[in-house]
Amino acid sequence: MKASRQNYFIQQSQLPASSEYVWELMTQSDFHSRLAPPWINWKISEGITEVKEGQVASFEIRNGPLKGKWLTEIVSVRKGYLIGYRLTPPNGDSWSLWSRCLPGETANDCVLEDRFEYPKRNRMVASKKSLDTLLKNITYYKHRTLKNDLHFHRQQPPEKGSSRVILAGGSGLVGTHLTPYLRLLGYEVRNLTTNPETSGLQWDPKIGKIPVADLEDLHAIVNLSGFPIACRWTQKNKAAILNSRVQATKLLADTISELKSPPKHFIQISATGYYGFRSKESIDESNHEGEGFLAEVCKQWEEAAQLKEHITTQLKILRLGVVLSPKGGALKKMLPAFRLGLGGRLGGGKQPFPWISLDDVIRMIGFAIETETPDRVFNACSPVETNNMDFTKELSSVLKKPAIFPVPSLVLKTIFGTMAEEALLGGVNVFPEQTLETGFQFFDTSISEALRYSMGKW
Repeated sequence: MKASRQNYFIQQSQLPASSEYVWELMTQSDFHSRLAPPWINWKISEGITEVKEGQVASFEIRNGPLKGKWLTEIVSVRKGYLIGYRLTPPNGDSWSLWSRCLPGETANDCVLEDRFEYPKRNRMVASKKSLDTLLKNITYYKHRTLKNDLHFHRQQPPEKGSSRVILAGGSGLVGTHLTPYLRLLGYEVRNLTTNPETSGLQWDPKIGKIPVADLEDLHAIVNLSGFPIACRWTQKNKAAILNSRVQATKLLADTISELKSPPKHFIQISATGYYGFRSKESIDESNHEGEGFLAEVCKQWEEAAQLKEHITTQLKILRLGVVLSPKGGALKKMLPAFRLGLGGRLGGGKQPFPWISLDDVIRMIGFAIETETPDRVFNACSPVETNNMDFTKELSSVLKKPAIFPVPSLVLKTIFGTMAEEALLGGVNVFPEQTLETGFQFFDTSISEALRYSMGKW
């Protein structure tokens, strides 16, 4: 009997949904986009549009040991049970991935199994142990994310005529990850875009241009628009930060107020900067706005979202903390220095650090558009109090790198000006009181676990 030329790696997880429902999710085109590990920089050149034998896709991994262009071909489909893929890496040695959906102990649960088969003489990773660790992190992320998503899934599609969702500013970090999540929930998602070279509904808040007819009879509009605040706050940039938010939001609110059939939900993104920098107070949604540029921006931003009294659309404002993801935002900008062992606390490090994982943001938005509540404001940040020093220690621990180079306050103020005082050296202890009252469940409350999970460091 010949010795096997393949190594194997198997991951199984019990999921809180029927095998029939999970199988339907597995056949959707956005399934793998939603569950792709955020620490892997990858781009799809050609996607699989239908789950059937012979379908081929190509994608490029731009970092890590699996770096290069890959081909994927579906080689076997057994409806309701199994999808088999042939994976061809850059070195040409074929792998296999067998994804099975197995019945669970009851009709309301099932077991998802991913089985990788790869050559024993693998030229991409130094050892089987290293490759198995990598595959374990990838599949753990996939299974854990899917399991948590299923807590918010309807397990049936939305009612006909109410399944359309429009995203304004959908090309950013939150929007690009929210889109596949909402599609898995059964929604038809389209973007409002100011870029004429991209697909989507064209609009221009500066001149009041918006496709009114396309906004009729929607389930929800989610407004994520806004010029990035992570820049030096020159007068020009401050004007762009404020105007980009107020103009876009007011145009959406005014348009909704004039529609014949307005959406059921208007989800408006704001920020915990609304409360200013009050590090010695504990703040919830009942507190008034603070002082400073960010607080004033958030105040005007939220005022612009107000709808006329006769409109039945439910307005929900989500005040986001720092969104943690290696794919973008603050964490992505910090990682190069921390990976070199050059990271450190900012200033004294005791300033509050209200944060939220990207997955919890996405699920909170999904929860908001599926939950009937009066117009309210919700703090979108972890209920566990954290400061900058805590964050620094946990990130250095996850990366196994020292963080012994604190950045003095004077240096930050010299580089970033007033932005450093409010956004980097200031802070506020924010608690999501009203968010928890709705029944929303945060899955990432430990900053250590959130960082490990999003960066593949289990």
